[in-house]
Amino acid sequence: MSELFSMASPEEQKLLIRTPRILQNTWDTFRSMGRRLPTDRVDLTFIGGGLSTAETLRLLCERLVDAQKATSRKQRIETRVVESYCDPSGAMSGSLAFGTKAQPGFLLSATVQNCGCPEFHDWLLLNADEVFQELSDSNDILVHSWITENKSLISSKHFEDMHIPRKIFGRFAGTRMLDALYGAEKSGVLRKRTVLGEAVNITQDGTGYKIKLASGDFFYSQLVVVAIGNSWPRVPPHLVNEPRYFLSYANGSLERLSREGPDLLTQLPEEQRRILLIGSRGSALEWIHYLRHQPRLLKLACEISIVSPREGLPELPKDYCQSAETLKEMGLLTFSLGRISSIHKPRKTTQALVVEFKENPAAQPVFERAAIVVNCSGRGPIEYTSSRLLNNLAKQPNIFPTTPGRDGFIVGTNCEVAHTPNAFVIGPLLTPENFREGVDSISTVNRVANELSGVLLARLGGIGDPH
Repeated sequence: MSELFSMASPEEQKLLIRTPRILQNTWDTFRSMGRRLPTDRVDLTFIGGGLSTAETLRLLCERLVDAQKATSRKQRIETRVVESYCDPSGAMSGSLAFGTKAQPGFLLSATVQNCGCPEFHDWLLLNADEVFQELSDSNDILVHSWITENKSLISSKHFEDMHIPRKIFGRFAGTRMLDALYGAEKSGVLRKRTVLGEAVNITQDGTGYKIKLASGDFFYSQLVVVAIGNSWPRVPPHLVNEPRYFLSYANGSLERLSREGPDLLTQLPEEQRRILLIGSRGSALEWIHYLRHQPRLLKLACEISIVSPREGLPELPKDYCQSAETLKEMGLLTFSLGRISSIHKPRKTTQALVVEFKENPAAQPVFERAAIVVNCSGRGPIEYTSSRLLNNLAKQPNIFPTTPGRDGFIVGTNCEVAHTPNAFVIGPLLTPENFREGVDSISTVNRVANELSGVLLARLGGIGDPH
């Protein structure tokens, strides 16, 4: 501990002093990234540090501790988690939906009593005062609106029917994972290290796998779990630096729209001040909810238009649906059935983008002018995503075979990649048809984590360093 403290800057030392004991290992792994990554072989690697990894790792830690008590096991599993962003404030910091940088006002799609995790309600009751005080101190407009609308339920601690901010659930899940991790490390059955970086390829190496990072570093792992979240669409080359084109998932997109959107709209005639959303799933509904709370944008926009091949919007959470109904009543929100084929960029920035789409494959193209386009379409064919890792895995069909629709990988009932032993895929990359309740739901995450942690325990039974 003294060596770790001496490595830290004065600001970091202050944070370390008030860091709970179960977080000190996370801090240690964060600081260790100043050293060159060793190329030794580890037992287990997770690619991605989001909710799916946190739940699977938590349950694996608990199972390993229980197995040690039952069998006097004297082996330690060496584990690494590769993620592109991590800070010492807690676990899952890099998760777009639940982590440190997640939008604080975005909500769980299910209520507390229906989210598939009864322990969350108990944790909320114990930590309500601290959690909601931190929310009250936030300057986020969505958070303040949510607190105002749910003030009576918060004060009475009737959380059952509430849609809670996802970031709060992320804090709960991260705390549980760190607690289990601390217990496993204290018992000597597992050691976890965080690798800060982007994994860009996984190749077979003997009975295990070689994991290559964007930095050029690499290491070897006996088992690997790919859990990098959604396969987001790649930005068309001609729109890479286009200020009027937004990606729904990109960090800072909402803030940039709030900051730059009014100027982008005022450059155009009133009849062309359209904000167009591509897609009609959860991400689009989140943006509708956000726009509902942006009075400057609403005053300037002539229309908020949704273009999607699917009819209708999700029915939950109710806060989002109320925002959509409000915008409809204001005469701003419209819906068009169709699929985007291209976005044409005009020569002048004072001209609107031209969006081309078809209502059905046989129909004539329809052209819409839009001052701002937000891509909320989510997953797409793996080879067209922005992920270098997924692009490279798709080039190895013998190792990582893709589904017929190429929107995920072919896996067995235990999430193991078909014909590829000890390589697993979890999270949104799982094919949706395998899960009636949706691959993104917390109940699915918990169920998959429970099943996979058991499989990993069995596979790790014969490996690990004696201690």
